[in-house]
Amino acid sequence: AMTILEAEGKGILFDSLSLEYNSAVGIDTVNSVFKNETDKEKAIIAYQNLLDDFGKFLKKNNFKWPFATTCFQKVFFREDGNIDYFLFNFLGEPPYEVSADQEKKFKELMNEFIKSYKYPVTANMKFAQCGTVVYGMK
Repeated sequence: AMTILEAEGKGILFDSLSLEYNSAVGIDTVNSVFKNETDKEKAIIAYQNLLDDFGKFLKKNNFKWPFATTCFQKVFFREDGNIDYFLFNFLGEPPYEVSADQEKKFKELMNEFIKSYKYPVTANMKFAQCGTVVYGMK
């Protein structure tokens, strides 16, 4: 897990990854990994569950947001459901910017979480899911 800027600094280019990992679901079913409605629904639910599970993990580890925090993230999965990369960027602007300490702790906890997390949906190719998430709403 790392910010998109950090990844680029390490030579892990967001656009290159997007070519290597097909979109899990999308309007363009030709290039999407999950094409039929049943498979797309399973992938969407699994992604929502991943976010819920991570939110519970943050709470269990006493991580608290001082305000609702918007984050763009893209998760890159291996065929077997293991996570290769979890790239993110917090989108808050003053006074709702995430502090460097909060970002560091978030990243540490995400790295700990993904070590043992296995996405329950698999495919015959690498795939990615992305979206904007608001953390700290509950």
